[in-house]
Amino acid sequence: MPLTEKQKWTCIYIILFSLISCLCVYTIFNATPKIDINIIYLLLGISMTTVIASIVLYFSTGIVLVPQQGFIRPDLHRLVFVGKYSIPKKTIDKICSEVSKFLNSSYPVTIDYLVVQLPRGAEFTKNVTRLSKLKSKDHFEIYVDGLKRTRSGFPISLKFNIIDENENSYIIESSCVPAMYRKISQDIEWQYMEHHIEDAEIQCRDFTRSLFIGVLGGKELEEPSARPRISKSEIKSRLIFMERNDISSRLDDAERDLDEDKYPNSVGNMRTALDLMISFYMEKKSLELTDGVKNNIQRLIKHGYLDEIHLTLLYNVMYSSMSEIAKGRRKTMKNETRLLLNLTVTAIEYMLDRI
Repeated sequence: MPLTEKQKWTCIYIILFSLISCLCVYTIFNATPKIDINIIYLLLGISMTTVIASIVLYFSTGIVLVPQQGFIRPDLHRLVFVGKYSIPKKTIDKICSEVSKFLNSSYPVTIDYLVVQLPRGAEFTKNVTRLSKLKSKDHFEIYVDGLKRTRSGFPISLKFNIIDENENSYIIESSCVPAMYRKISQDIEWQYMEHHIEDAEIQCRDFTRSLFIGVLGGKELEEPSARPRISKSEIKSRLIFMERNDISSRLDDAERDLDEDKYPNSVGNMRTALDLMISFYMEKKSLELTDGVKNNIQRLIKHGYLDEIHLTLLYNVMYSSMSEIAKGRRKTMKNETRLLLNLTVTAIEYMLDRI
């Protein structure tokens, strides 16, 4: 597992001062009159203190899981494939019956998918426990074992809700997730190659179509796809790995303040995170900091690390607006604050990708 730079140096200190401690102990037990034993005890005390402090420092940095080369850690939102269909109007019972009959072709001998009816829809979930080889009384252990034996791209759950209707049809929204989603959420597996995610999307899309078009005779209005969303957790993990916990913590504070409806505080934390990230970007490009954010952006543009349009976006649209709100010169609402947070995360991600 890759370590941060701080953790690597801490390991070196632990090894070095452990060797010194061993040498001191050896010297104490084999001391000669020419050796000042008090100095050896002092050196041993310093070495042992350093080793203990280094161990504490190592674990205080936190363990950051970083994917192997060629792998990525997909955010869960990338694995929820949402589509929209128009299907002939029937009762929920009838819809569930037709779909269950298709999914559980050998019922009642085996039940491949379990069904739960919702007030305006239903959810079909793969019965992975029947794949388990464990003989355990613990249902969760059986579930996890069955999940491990399920191919990661295989559709494990499909849910639909009626969002509109007319005289002859329902308009439904479906969401399908592959086994990969559950494996990540249960910490069974967490890193995959890009084509694994593509395979999961293809399987979930085909599965959804086979039910709503093939079985229920519906019509596709929007093909199943992952809804775009900014990956805050992944970006914060990358910042922590680069030992920029200050930027990551500001994003955490901004999200917390947003949830608590403290919009000026949230925007103030975003502004600080953006300022810190621009300074970090300049540091990585070996550029000297100027006396302000605007001048920093202009210097990055001058050296080809940003484009002219970034001055308008980062400073005029974002930073200046954030300053006005944070200083109480104008008010803001939740939607604007959330938009500014998404823009901040996108800007940070843009610069991280170019470091």
